[in-house]
Amino acid sequence: MKNFLILSIVVLISAALMSCNNSFTQNITDPIISDYPHLSGVDFIDNSNGYVVGYDGIILYSSNSGVNWTEQTSGTENHLQDVFFLTENVGWVCGDLGTILKTENGGATWTDQSVSLSHPLNEVHFVSPDTGLIIGDAGYVLRTVDGGQNWDVDIPLGSETLIGFYFIDENLAWLVGARGRIFHTPNAGITWDYSATYTTQWLYDVHFLSQMEGYIVGTAGTILRTTDAGETWIVKDNPLWNTNTPLHKIQFINDLVGYTVGGVGNILKTEDGGLNWDALNPPTTGFLFDLDFITVSTGIVVGGDSFKGIILRTTNGGNTFVQITQ
Repeated sequence: MKNFLILSIVVLISAALMSCNNSFTQNITDPIISDYPHLSGVDFIDNSNGYVVGYDGIILYSSNSGVNWTEQTSGTENHLQDVFFLTENVGWVCGDLGTILKTENGGATWTDQSVSLSHPLNEVHFVSPDTGLIIGDAGYVLRTVDGGQNWDVDIPLGSETLIGFYFIDENLAWLVGARGRIFHTPNAGITWDYSATYTTQWLYDVHFLSQMEGYIVGTAGTILRTTDAGETWIVKDNPLWNTNTPLHKIQFINDLVGYTVGGVGNILKTEDGGLNWDALNPPTTGFLFDLDFITVSTGIVVGGDSFKGIILRTTNGGNTFVQITQ
């Protein structure tokens, strides 16, 4: 259950520190992770500094590779879905009801760049300080060329929910979503082309190892692989295939080692470039939504269990995980 007392204090302090330029000043606390609701996104900018976002406007920051976390004041109580940092200081967060926040000082303050939408925004990525994309429900693709001061809000890809995307370079990106939707862009989101998958599964995330080889994960333990730049996709067998388990995120650390997370405490690992996947055993049965491996050995996984936040940390490539409490 949500700790209403702590939340009320955070909101009051946020309101008191709100500046006239609509930025929000950091409020450092010593959080108990399970006091927070679901945690939905994680991003590390280097081996030490990382951020986690979640429901009720939660933003957490770690300066020691995820061992400890402190809370930052977001200035919103909307659910936050994703976080992305371009540099040590510059990053963005997106979430429900068109919420977009930007920091230029490592999260000490967050500036509101939100747009007037009733739909969730699910993922954010910038290819330069100026050019960035955000995708969301109902087919929305938002694009900016001025660092988020203005967003071009469009629905170029139909009305289906768009959930995850991956940039191979500054121009070429792949995007996935509901009911087997896959799109790719050669020009940083100016135009998009449809790629047929012949699946109706919801597709949650995508990761490419090269311009030719990529992977997609989704519902029913789906892992799809292409070796011809998306011309064809094949289903990869894995311990969760054709089950009720959704896979939410996938990340490759190098050409051989990759991880995918989802379902209730499900983490899979490959050490042969995605040809075979083995199940790991994290100490949780909670929902797992995102991951970020800082190195081949050290990684962070976030999620939620009975409306309580979860942060898992490994330093041995997933052989064991520790559930972080603070």
